[in-house]
Amino acid sequence: MNSVFLLRAEFYARAAVSGSADYLRANRIDPAMVEARGGVLGICPVRFFKSSRFDFADDGEPAAVIEAFDADDETVLDLVAWPISQPEAFARALGVADGLGLARVRDPATYLGNRPLMVFKTPLAWLRAGGVGAVILNPHSAPRWLPDAPFIAGEDLEHARRIARRLHPYFPPQRILAPLPRAA
Repeated sequence: MNSVFLLRAEFYARAAVSGSADYLRANRIDPAMVEARGGVLGICPVRFFKSSRFDFADDGEPAAVIEAFDADDETVLDLVAWPISQPEAFARALGVADGLGLARVRDPATYLGNRPLMVFKTPLAWLRAGGVGAVILNPHSAPRWLPDAPFIAGEDLEHARRIARRLHPYFPPQRILAPLPRAA
């Protein structure tokens, strides 16, 4: 049996439904959008490893866990988790998924009105934004799939610069945008 199916079965058995609803409400995230873009969101105890991987563990720390879809927006490739208190420390269970929102990269609707593909720093930021754009889960694979976007925008200037460095020389840096700084 495929390991992603076994992993998902364990995830579904462990996911705390009431904790998930509280987490979604606290972060102003629409449950219907999560279902469409991230499958199931569950709160589970997990153990994080230095290799940007995680596993379920009864004695682990509470983490938000979502499914990572392939570019068809249906096939679950992996699970992504982050500690409730540290959303920037996300990890993959199997190490298979390259990003979240892969279907948005090739969807022409993403770019209506000359909008860029918004790339978010964390899965939580992506969910808060309504699952638009993408999140890089594996920085080493980003040059394989992000160049399909005509334009890319980072969350801020430093994030846009990190994306440009990651995609060099596969993507023209002038097609990577950053929001203007806000006036004080």
